[in-house]
Amino acid sequence: MGLSALVATVIGVAVGVASARGTKTRAVVSVVLDGMQAIPVLVYLLPVLLVFGPGNTSALLVTVIYAVPPAARLTDLGIRSIGANTIESAQSLGMTSWQLLFKVQLPLARPSILAGANQTIMAAMAMAVIAAMIGASGLGQPVWRSLNQLQFGTALEGGIALILLAILLDRSSASVGNAQQGELRKRSIHAACALVVVCVPVLAMPSLQAADFSPAPDFMRMSLRGTVDSAVGWLNVNLGGAFDILVDTIQSFGLDPIVSTLTWLPWPVVVVLLGLIGCVLLGVRGGILIAAGAVFIGLLGMWHAAIATISILGVSVVCAVAIGVPIGIAMSASDRVAATLRPVLDTMQTLPIYLVVIPAVIVVGSGSVAGVLATILYCMPPVIRLTNVAIREVDPGVSEAAESLGVSRWQMLSKVDLPLGSPTILVGVNQTIMLAMAMAVVSAFVGTPGLGSEILVSVARVDLATGIEAGLSMLVLALVADRMLRASISRSRIEKSLESIS
Repeated sequence: MGLSALVATVIGVAVGVASARGTKTRAVVSVVLDGMQAIPVLVYLLPVLLVFGPGNTSALLVTVIYAVPPAARLTDLGIRSIGANTIESAQSLGMTSWQLLFKVQLPLARPSILAGANQTIMAAMAMAVIAAMIGASGLGQPVWRSLNQLQFGTALEGGIALILLAILLDRSSASVGNAQQGELRKRSIHAACALVVVCVPVLAMPSLQAADFSPAPDFMRMSLRGTVDSAVGWLNVNLGGAFDILVDTIQSFGLDPIVSTLTWLPWPVVVVLLGLIGCVLLGVRGGILIAAGAVFIGLLGMWHAAIATISILGVSVVCAVAIGVPIGIAMSASDRVAATLRPVLDTMQTLPIYLVVIPAVIVVGSGSVAGVLATILYCMPPVIRLTNVAIREVDPGVSEAAESLGVSRWQMLSKVDLPLGSPTILVGVNQTIMLAMAMAVVSAFVGTPGLGSEILVSVARVDLATGIEAGLSMLVLALVADRMLRASISRSRIEKSLESIS
């Protein structure tokens, strides 16, 4: 993962620099990066496996592909955020384009580039379990092996180790990004001195060189396997009936009606409806492109699989927003609640994506409902965080003016806070949808139908054509959802600006 993150960061910075230096290049790079993030990893896992075979090499290449976009996007953003006056001043001194890049743009964009490197490291860590699927060594192996054998305790132990490593790398890289150059130099000198102090005695004593410190002493060891397995057994025995009722309710009143309605509607009618919605949000050109995307999915023969995916993701996103927005409101109303929930959200976001399936399988078993529950758990943190941020960033002057009119707390929330914070909240909804799309393939491991299941079957059969068709369909769905949400966010911001002017 370390080598993958390093290679991905170098490539991402180079791609971000190229994107920032040309409008046409940026348009091409943006589409490629959208594809790399929206197409499930297992789709481009197939050609890598066919060429390089299983093992660490394939794992490194797949991880690099997955981890490049954050570094590229944030490098592009950092360079483009530099003021035009600064660029003009540097050019007036006779700097060449390369001097301008290395002497001005990259140094000024350093915080954004380091933030991209931080996100690249986290993306590489998130690939540990998928890397284990194709033979890579490391912590992903016990997690993947234990999930296949339904040994939830062992999988949880490996997952906790991955979480701790991710948190350590996140905090370390973030502190490097926030440190000033002088402070960073001082820290490097202290670290080098400490390394010398530790290594010299070890190198001088042969007995220490041969010692094995990997296993902890017996009195310090701890295990979650027995406790977790016992808890799973107790839940299944004592609460199995309640869980069955929950599964039947979600299936009968949530998933089945949506699938039946979308299946009943003729394909051309759905295409026309999507085109009309696109015209309203994006204009005529955008509506035509969205309708063309729906036609493309149908021509690939993935329409029914796409309907299943839309139904499951739709129910999951609606539930995640319905649960997440009230939690975000509660966080904004109390610093104590926010401080309590923040580490919980950190854990939910650093937890390897495959481990999210464990509580869903424990509660409701395999099937579509398990996929819905796992997707809700995985995609809920962004809408919670951004709802909290949106309400906290409402202009205090507006809040004071509303309070002077004698509005109640509920009126303040519904008439002031939520409308003014709606652009930020919609960004959270957008991120929630993108994370739900990422769960489509993972939830297929527990029997969820749809495009994710098509991709999983194609990997098992080494059927590259079907995998690419399902992956392209996923890409179209992701792009349509992303563009519609972005249009809604832009319109909400325009309305907010007009209200503030009036």
